[in-house]
Amino acid sequence: MHYTAAWQQLHWSDALYVLVASLRTLQLTFMSVLLGTLLGIPLGVLRALSPVVRVLSSPLVDVVRSVPMIIQLIILDTCLSISGWPLSAFQLGTLALGAWMTMVTAEIVRGAYEAVAPGLRRVARSLGMSSWQELRVVSLPLALRGGFPAWVGAALCLVKDSALVGIFGYVELTKAGQILNARTHHTFLVLGGIGATYFFICHVITFCTRRIERRMAE
Repeated sequence: MHYTAAWQQLHWSDALYVLVASLRTLQLTFMSVLLGTLLGIPLGVLRALSPVVRVLSSPLVDVVRSVPMIIQLIILDTCLSISGWPLSAFQLGTLALGAWMTMVTAEIVRGAYEAVAPGLRRVARSLGMSSWQELRVVSLPLALRGGFPAWVGAALCLVKDSALVGIFGYVELTKAGQILNARTHHTFLVLGGIGATYFFICHVITFCTRRIERRMAE
């Protein structure tokens, strides 16, 4: 009787509401991952090639990677509001999550680049390649292939961390679950479904990226 009543309080429109919230979660995650990847790859290469860049960027990289995301979001929102540049919840989340992804991607690329066998670089140079050609043709592709699994793990973390943007009014998947739970008061049923949706999203991403990883290894 209890679960029958619970289902009666849920409607098909709620399923559409959750679907839209899921798409908003994916939108926020995609933009953050895209921003972080586009900025993180060149930063990681520069950190690997230039000791000066590594020393200058290390404090920022360490702080962004170490401080909890919720604190970063609150500090960023406060600073932007004080400066007179308030952002929407989506823009704020994209900026904060993108900054985190940038620093994580930079460290992944730096570590993967340094893991490339020095002998391969010497062979490339002995074949007459310039430093730029060796980086573009040999070292960077191998580094990106080696760092791909860690990059996927960081992207999956962003799927979950996107829920933190809900405290600023962005109705993503977790926020939608909280709203439905406040209306129905069936916590296990509603949040269990939200958790299952997160699992499905992450499982699909993992499945697709594993296929990509296998193709890269061929």
